[in-house]
Amino acid sequence: MARVKDALTKSTNPKRKQQAAAWRVFKSVEPGPNGSVLYMSFFDPPVKDEEYSVSTILSEEFPEEAQALWRRYIECFVDGQTLVNLKLTTAMSPTAAAK
Repeated sequence: MARVKDALTKSTNPKRKQQAAAWRVFKSVEPGPNGSVLYMSFFDPPVKDEEYSVSTILSEEFPEEAQALWRRYIECFVDGQTLVNLKLTTAMSPTAAAK
C-alpha cells in the first residue's frame, strides 16, 4: 500500500490527488480469523466516477514495476479480497445526514 500511496501522491492527475487525500487504510487491532491481519480502506469522500483498483493505480505510475507489485499485493491475502459496500444509517453529528 506504500507504493499505492506513492503512485497517488506522485500522479499529475488531480483526481488521483483527491483520492490520496480521502483514502484511509485501517488495521484491526485484534487478530482476524486464524490469526490473520484485517485491513479496511475508507474513502471519505470518494472521488466520483474514479477507478480505485490497486492494479490500475500502480500501472499508471509504475508501469515497469506494476506486475511485480501486484503479485506482492495479492500474496498478502489469505482468502482473497472481500468487498463490503456500506451505507450510512446514522450520523451522530447534527450537521451530517444519512443518505
